[in-house]
Amino acid sequence: MDASVAITDRERSEIEEILTRLAPGTTTWAYGSRVTGRARPTSDLDLVVEGASSATIGALREAFEECSLPFRVDVFGWESLPPDHKSIIRVSSCLLFGAEQASDDDGGGPDETSAV
Repeated sequence: MDASVAITDRERSEIEEILTRLAPGTTTWAYGSRVTGRARPTSDLDLVVEGASSATIGALREAFEECSLPFRVDVFGWESLPPDHKSIIRVSSCLLFGAEQASDDDGGGPDETSAV
């Protein structure tokens, strides 16, 4: 899938700063309306993070709530998602942060992604 994320360079920088500070060594994909092209300026940004503990997911949620982004950021841990949700994300997601890792149906994150 040839995907990009509907965010500005400034927004991307702020997101990457938070992920670098709180979730180093993880991989993050964006999905939802900001990837599918159906986003409005106030649409939320949906992120799924692979390799993050529940404490890290909590810290990311708090940091995104307190940041200056003009939209809400919803953060989920890949490992805690139900299989049907993972299937949807695999089809329409975009690598946002970290190294793309090999994945399969039993384990890793999206395998049909494009880096932005």
